[in-house]
Amino acid sequence: MAQQTKRKAATPASTQYRRIGQIPGREWLTCKSDAAWREDTKSAGFGWVISRGNSSNREEILHQGSDTHRFVRSPLSAEGLAVITALTRARDLGIKHLVVASNSQELIKAIKKESSTKELHGILHDILKLSLDFEKIEFVFIPREKNRQADALAKQALIVIEPV
Repeated sequence: MAQQTKRKAATPASTQYRRIGQIPGREWLTCKSDAAWREDTKSAGFGWVISRGNSSNREEILHQGSDTHRFVRSPLSAEGLAVITALTRARDLGIKHLVVASNSQELIKAIKKESSTKELHGILHDILKLSLDFEKIEFVFIPREKNRQADALAKQALIVIEPV
C-alpha cells in the first residue's frame, strides 16, 4: 500500500494528515531514487528518474539526475539521502503530485511509520519536512529490477567521485 500526504495551503505541519491510497492516476509523476555506497570511503552516489506513467513499459522520462555525497555512514543513510536529493529536485522543478519509489524496503517502512532509527537520525526528519512542499505525495517500495535506471545513475555518480 502507498502512503499519501496531503496538505492544504497555509496549514501548519501539525494538522497535516496521512492516508493510505491507491496508486495515483495520470496527473501524478513518479520519482524513482537509488543510492550506491562504498564502505571503504563512506562515499555515496545518488540517482533519480522522474517520469510520467505508472507502468515501466509506458514511462515517459521527464527528468533524471545524479549527485554524490561524502561521509555517508551506511547504505540505509545513503538511500535516505538519495530520497532527499530527489525530493529537492522535484520540488525545484515545481512538481506538486509525486510518487516517490525506492527499492529500500527499510527506508519506505520508516517513512510510512514516521519512526526514525539511529541510522536515519535527521534524514527521516528532512524527508518528512520536504514532503510538506508537495500537495500530494506517496512513498512506495518497488523491486530492484523496477529501479534499474536510478541504480545505474547512482553507480555512475559513485564511479565519478571514487574511481575504481
